[in-house]
Amino acid sequence: MSSTPSAGYSEDFTKDFLKKVMQYKDALFSMAQVLTLDHEKSLQLVEKTVLRALSSSAVNQIELHDRRYLLQLLLEVHQEQTQIHTPLFAPDSATAAPQVNESISTQLVQDALKGIMPLAFASLEDSDRALLILCEIERLSCTDASLIMGSDSKTICTRLEEVKQQLVDRILQNSSASLTTLITQIPQDSWLPAAIQSALKTNYKPSTSTLESRIRAAVSKRIDRKPSELLSRTPSALRNSRSQRSVRDVLFRRVLTLILILAAGLSGYIGSEMLRTPPNPDLISLSAKQAKRIKPILSTTNREEAEDFIINHLDWRLSLPVIDGSTIEGVGISEIASGVRVPVFLYRNQESRPSEKVTLYAFTYALLDEFQSQIQLSSETLDAIAEPDYIDSHALRSGNNVFVWRDANDIFLAVTDEDELQTRIQRQ
Repeated sequence: MSSTPSAGYSEDFTKDFLKKVMQYKDALFSMAQVLTLDHEKSLQLVEKTVLRALSSSAVNQIELHDRRYLLQLLLEVHQEQTQIHTPLFAPDSATAAPQVNESISTQLVQDALKGIMPLAFASLEDSDRALLILCEIERLSCTDASLIMGSDSKTICTRLEEVKQQLVDRILQNSSASLTTLITQIPQDSWLPAAIQSALKTNYKPSTSTLESRIRAAVSKRIDRKPSELLSRTPSALRNSRSQRSVRDVLFRRVLTLILILAAGLSGYIGSEMLRTPPNPDLISLSAKQAKRIKPILSTTNREEAEDFIINHLDWRLSLPVIDGSTIEGVGISEIASGVRVPVFLYRNQESRPSEKVTLYAFTYALLDEFQSQIQLSSETLDAIAEPDYIDSHALRSGNNVFVWRDANDIFLAVTDEDELQTRIQRQ
């Protein structure tokens, strides 16, 4: 089609909009299922969210530059449908979770919870389930979650602890005496996030081609209508932050225009200094380039010790991948780009080629959103790892091989000389 913006949505605008929305459809669908507990209602909620984003994008020039905006929009649509107009969180009295520092395996607890956790999770209020997803699965900070949920960060952090305790209490109500004993003897953070993730994987479906088809069909019905006819509210918290940025952007563009005018009349030397090529943001190239220089901050062969190091230094919980035939020998923190610090783990092959090493980086989708101008994965790679069991491989000219995969919302990137590493990576 070739309609103008005043009569509808241009073809270029529609293509660009759909391309951006499809990047986040999995996150939207997961959140919709958590809120509605119904497959069909989840599809409808995502459709309505996308259509509201479509009208807001055209009328208010909103940029779909990260998932936070769409997640907040989805929550607003859901709240309107369920006629929730009161504050999402009214602080209750919180009770401290019992914690006994006793070293026992958490695997027994996670296995035993497979039949209990889905029901306990579903029994929470929809806003509480959403908060757990944002902070425990999407790994957003309380500040980011507060923008999405429409509250202040202190209230969100307090409520998060209360909701986690509520979930534990409901689990205990349905647990045997032996399981209750195990749960109360180990720290909550050592088993609760993994149990929530396991419940989501087991009971909530991943997005399918059905969702993508419905999004495209819904958008195609609207693209000939005037954007003003579809004008909806833009999430207030993010709208305010964007309006502030828009003023800075206008000033920046004006200053940049003056600089370019001056640069055109100056010598080639000054022009070349002012127009330097920015650093390459390709995450695969950046990781491979740094891999040989990585030194461990902590030398350890213990997976749990390495995971605890990252929790203590980056406040980041993750489950370290298992690579058959290799053992971890150290953990560190890499500044992969200016101001972007990520976990990095060093593995060594213990079998046929003991000199062979694997440098493993960890990222999240939220991190890619936040620092998208500095670190990027190609759309082809992101599409490939959208399949939870797929490992994307890249052979570089340098001789390195890079393997990319995800576990829930954690993205792992391994750099090695080996060309068959994907056959040794255990998938949960």
